[in-house]
Amino acid sequence: MNYWHIQMSKPHGRDGRTYVDPMSMLNLHSPIIGTGEWDDYQCRYFKKNLAKGSIVCVKHGGKPIALCEVISECFKDSELTKEFYNIYYRRVKVLDFYDGDESFPQPQGTLNRAVTKSTPTYQFIKNWYVKTKRKLEMKDLINILKSKNQIILQGPPGTGKTRLAKEIAYQLIFDKQAPTDDEQKVALSSSDQFEIVQFHASYSYEDFVRGISVENIDGKVIYETKNRVLGEIAAKANRNYLQSNEDLETSYQELFLDEAFDEFIGEIAEKIESQGNYQLTDKVSLINVDEDAFRYKGENGWNEHGLRMKFLDIKKAFIDNNTSRQDIKKNKSLSSQANWHSSYYVRVLNDFQKYWDENLVENEKKKPQHKVDVKNYVLIIDEINRANLSSVLGELIYALEYRGEPVESIYEIKGKGREIILPENLFIIGTMNTADRSVGHIDYAIRRRFAFESVLPQDLSGRLESGYAFAKAEFDKVKALFVKPETDWKRSDHLSEEFDPKDVCIGHSYFIHKEGEDISQRVKYEIKPILEEYIKDGVLKNSDSLRDELDSL
Repeated sequence: MNYWHIQMSKPHGRDGRTYVDPMSMLNLHSPIIGTGEWDDYQCRYFKKNLAKGSIVCVKHGGKPIALCEVISECFKDSELTKEFYNIYYRRVKVLDFYDGDESFPQPQGTLNRAVTKSTPTYQFIKNWYVKTKRKLEMKDLINILKSKNQIILQGPPGTGKTRLAKEIAYQLIFDKQAPTDDEQKVALSSSDQFEIVQFHASYSYEDFVRGISVENIDGKVIYETKNRVLGEIAAKANRNYLQSNEDLETSYQELFLDEAFDEFIGEIAEKIESQGNYQLTDKVSLINVDEDAFRYKGENGWNEHGLRMKFLDIKKAFIDNNTSRQDIKKNKSLSSQANWHSSYYVRVLNDFQKYWDENLVENEKKKPQHKVDVKNYVLIIDEINRANLSSVLGELIYALEYRGEPVESIYEIKGKGREIILPENLFIIGTMNTADRSVGHIDYAIRRRFAFESVLPQDLSGRLESGYAFAKAEFDKVKALFVKPETDWKRSDHLSEEFDPKDVCIGHSYFIHKEGEDISQRVKYEIKPILEEYIKDGVLKNSDSLRDELDSL
């Protein structure tokens, strides 16, 4: 790759009086870079050596401005010269404008080529270019995902499909590139807008969407329907999507309900601790606070540990504007226990309503001035074709295409009904290993609901950040086992006619290593074992010539 850096703010030379803002040239409909007429090597470079496809860092002294790709031969234009004073021009494609805070290592010079790979100048331009290329690739994939809402990244092993999926997720959630892999990992793992799950052969609807859980509480077996991975993130995304479209008053109440209720729980817990209980009626009291419910008990017992009054029931009754015992008794979105014991539930509800009103002035200070912003939520399904996708998704196959429309689940969550909605702000990214023929295929009904993007092995020479190298010689040798050299993915003589080289050719991640690291260990313990498995499975034809190729690795 030809890396250059140019300074074009003073076309009349270092001591010239004419200053041109480089941004005015780069912001044209057809961006340009330019230089004056000088009898020196830098001008000759611009006219002859600056080939199409070269990458140029436009700078002003130590300030990087833009990264460009040269797309034209050198030319003159009198109208451009009148406006920008330069004599010679080249058209460029602006790849990125600089938004960092690092200074350019070499502030001097009008036009210079970065040649030595170990220099800070070369590394600065190269690292910027690598990140920019990745950003542009991400932009294309994100545009596809936003138009379709779900995408499957498919390709042979070692092409970085899962890593790419996480990069897409990070950009969708945080609207920027992650500085490092470690920072990306920490940010995603701590975000409630992100989930990742890996499918396997026994994965089911009850594992992925919604199912019945069994709990032993105080010696009693309790059966309760719960959302699973997809159901949970879909509910969170839909709640945010609805809030972003609500008026401020409704949004405000929902935003601070949990916070206010947590404070209310704290007050009740303090009273139970100081008084021994929290009296509801002459004979019934709250006796303890669980993680998700109050414990209440009558003088005559009922249960040694008391019954559970779930917080969800009280909050739901509050949202539904219930105020009386009859309101709770008739509210079918509450649990059956709330309906039966409405006399006790209404006491707690009324106490919370009183607490809310007493703190209304303080809560008003927290009232948002703007509507809730819609957020992006991302679910990654690794190895998506290892499960029976039609069975795992069930009725949500319809919801994938008709976002925002409720579908009926086979399971009902008490107080919330059977409905499940996949909102517009939920994005699903699947990864699929095309070399694994032991897993199920994706049927047409599901296939047409996903965009498919192939992630293929590629030569990463010159495209890795500092500290990493690419074993190009080994990559070329292995790729030649699957693809005829100098062809556009034409099958090699070693590859069985049943297989497409794009589905099985070993990916580039196997050939990335730290600078100074010996690649031979990876070849011996990672790459060759995969090739041997391919021979056993009939992907590669066993022959003397193939064995010779393996021995030469």
